[in-house]
Amino acid sequence: MLVRLEMDEKRMTMAWFSGMPAWVAVAAVAAHLGAGFALGMLYFRSLWWSVNRLAGRGNLARLILPMIGRFLAIGAVLTLAALEGAWPLLAMATGVLAARVVILRRVREAAP
Repeated sequence: MLVRLEMDEKRMTMAWFSGMPAWVAVAAVAAHLGAGFALGMLYFRSLWWSVNRLAGRGNLARLILPMIGRFLAIGAVLTLAALEGAWPLLAMATGVLAARVVILRRVREAAP
């Protein structure tokens, strides 16, 4: 029954990504990896900025808006990548995690 159900359902990914030649699909996945890295750098730099402001007795009300913006931005971009398929989502999430590693390394080096 599950096989029949799967065969009758339409694909969840966008049709344009499934119909690409292999080299274009690889380039698109590489672009998602780069976009994920850039998004991750912005996300974790903004998070570091917020932590510094909060530790320095910054205004809590001014920190809530960037926090909401961070969550909405990363959620929206990863949702769009998920609509394109598993490979773009995996590449973008890998880029975000790679940016996390880079930012954490910089923070550890800058710590006294």
